[in-house]
Formats: sequence, C-alpha cells, structure tokens
Amino acid sequence: ASLPLAQHQEAAAVLDAVIAAHDTHYQLTQLTVGDASLRVPLSALPVGSRTRIRILARDVSLALESPQHSSIQNDLPARVLDIQMQNDAPYALVRLAVADAVLLARITRRAVDQLQLVPNMIVHAQVKAVALIPH
Repeated sequence: ASLPLAQHQEAAAVLDAVIAAHDTHYQLTQLTVGDASLRVPLSALPVGSRTRIRILARDVSLALESPQHSSIQNDLPARVLDIQMQNDAPYALVRLAVADAVLLARITRRAVDQLQLVPNMIVHAQVKAVALIPH
C-alpha cells in the first residue's frame, strides 16, 4: 500500500483470500487470508476458490486485546509496521501486517497515543466491512 495514496479518505488495502466455508444459516462466507479468517456476506463463489477483497482503512479499528463482546465479528491479530501521523489532520495511518498481507487502519492521532502504538507491536485489527472484488 502506497502511503501517499493511502492517506486519501478512501485509503484501502487489497488482499488475496480463499473461500473457506459458507454458513447458510447466518448467510455468511468465511474467507482466509493466510492463517487469518474473515466473514463476509454470503458469496456464490465455491469453497476453495481464490478471490480478492478490499478493506477500507476507515473500516479498521485497533485494540490491544481481543474484544470479548463486540458486534464486529472480524478480529485479526496484526503487527504494526509503521505509523504515519497526519499533522494537519486528526488522523494517523497505521500499516499492519496480517499474515502475509498489509492492512491499513485510519485512526485518530489521539488513539495512537492512548494505545501507545509503536512499530512491531502486536494488536487486534477489528474489521467492520469487507468487500469482495469481482473478477
């Protein structure tokens, strides 16, 4: 993810994923990104097929511990790669390693300070929304 481009309001990461399972009861599809797992609305793609997903940086929040009670169902262990403060704005852009992929989180500079985020720190990336990219 290019940081100058990533600073834009619509900053996003595109990741390779594999369809792992379908849950027709809850109308969800489970994807794997490396050894990490995500759930998205039910997809017609068959189990085992490869796809790409897009995750907006603004749809990623960070926590120091895995939340036990949250409506956000996608919680990924991640390592902070770097943090780019946007001094002319209230936001910072955090680049995260998730499995072999790079994820972006757009959070407030205040949150960076409160969580005491530094490179190589292990955090939990909570992903609110994931979009499948059509082939």
